[in-house]
Amino acid sequence: MSLPEHLFTGFYDKDGYKIYLGDKLRRYITSSISSSFVVSFDVQNQAYCLIPFGKDVKQLPYRIYPVLGNLDAEEGKMHVVGNVIFAETATLQSEVKISVTNKGDGFPFGSMAKVLEVSEWEVLLKSKINQEERSFNYGEFINQRI
Repeated sequence: MSLPEHLFTGFYDKDGYKIYLGDKLRRYITSSISSSFVVSFDVQNQAYCLIPFGKDVKQLPYRIYPVLGNLDAEEGKMHVVGNVIFAETATLQSEVKISVTNKGDGFPFGSMAKVLEVSEWEVLLKSKINQEERSFNYGEFINQRI
């Protein structure tokens, strides 16, 4: 069994993707407002939990939220946008899922793109929507997974 399968939490996101320990989850409240969390394990309570993640979190009080009950909250469903424990590796001709919202009409959040070139600092992707090509940093996409 591979390392990611050892870290499977038993939960799935809104699109049916498995949620692993260390996954970054994002919930959109509106089209421009979102919140991000990292899946962790609370040893004291023996349960998986969500820890706020992002550049503004340092000013927030430290809180953890249980995974159970927060995945299907009414204010927006959560979906996987990456993982902080194991890095996704792009390979030529593979398909990846876009996890950012600022790359234009050819690369909306959640869309699939084809890997054309892999370099040390970035990856060149081709949109499946309009055939546009654009460079992405590692962390702005994830490998397609079930």
